[in-house]
Amino acid sequence: MDWTYSSSQMFSYYPKYEYLDNVLALSERKKIKLYIDFKSCAQALFQEWAVKQIINQSQGTRTVDTSLFFATLEFISFHKQYAKKRNIDIDFYFFMESGKSSYHKEIYSGYKNYHVIDKVLNKIPNVSFTRLMFLEADFVPYYLMKHVLDKADVDESCNIIYSTDKDLCQCLDSKNIFQFYRHYKKTQMLSEKDIFLHWLKEDLVVENAAQWLPLALAIVGDSADGIPGVGGIAAKTITKIFPSIMTLVGNNMDKVYQNIYDKKSIFDKSYIPANNSVMKVINSEIEIIRNLKLISFKMLSDVVEGGYPTDMIDKKKQIFENAEGTYKAAGPQILFEALVKTGLFDNVNEKTIVNLF
Repeated sequence: MDWTYSSSQMFSYYPKYEYLDNVLALSERKKIKLYIDFKSCAQALFQEWAVKQIINQSQGTRTVDTSLFFATLEFISFHKQYAKKRNIDIDFYFFMESGKSSYHKEIYSGYKNYHVIDKVLNKIPNVSFTRLMFLEADFVPYYLMKHVLDKADVDESCNIIYSTDKDLCQCLDSKNIFQFYRHYKKTQMLSEKDIFLHWLKEDLVVENAAQWLPLALAIVGDSADGIPGVGGIAAKTITKIFPSIMTLVGNNMDKVYQNIYDKKSIFDKSYIPANNSVMKVINSEIEIIRNLKLISFKMLSDVVEGGYPTDMIDKKKQIFENAEGTYKAAGPQILFEALVKTGLFDNVNEKTIVNLF
């Protein structure tokens, strides 16, 4: 079969300019920070045509297929061109994981993980690429905004997460933070008000929805990540009972986390539920706490900050160093020379490389 193919199709998670224009206007910001879930945005890797393309390109040769690498360069180039046309600054924070998560497996042996391609782009100005070995990386945008990046810089920027992962909605706790969700069925720029309708497809209005999402996820579970929820509690049920659940934990998620750290019950034992589903939730407290440890970005960030297990010290150092971006190429010439030397220069547009700088 013949394939009509462009390398940009390998990493095709692009917004229209109007999406970016709208969130800049809505957030009243003049700078963009992009947090890119690499494996989620490289959706082509999970499609038949892309797999066949890589196999066909690699058969009968020792050359490794570089389609994804060049597609990522084109992706960065596209956004840098947009920033130049709008006369704004733009920063990129790519994140991905590789290998089995020792942290998650220790909590629950059934926890799912991914093996993904590792491409490092840390030499390009304003680009950070964090690949975490043995740790699920979807908490990285939250951790960057809360613990690593300059708070004033984050507050002054329009922060946009590129991912189809609903867990990332935990980050949408401010009017200048959005998630660009691009799927073949739907494209949407999400804000905090959209979280529960987007996830549950049910009308559940919750103030500070991003803060409460981990608890709702911990109860319902996440089949995509192999996390079982409370039996019989799905979207319609959690929509009905969640106000009672919020009352049950004292209407305070910070208190929930502190009770977990203090090894106390997260539920008010004096509360007598009239609903069988609420009782199921109470009786599943151990599983819910386990799920929160897997799902909550706040809890995982606290683990990294605390350096326990000890390999988290290296993870923390890696994230900080990548975000700091000390060692950057001064211009495109070094990339030109490297591509020429490896015989790959013909595979990438010269304008793409220039736009990277």
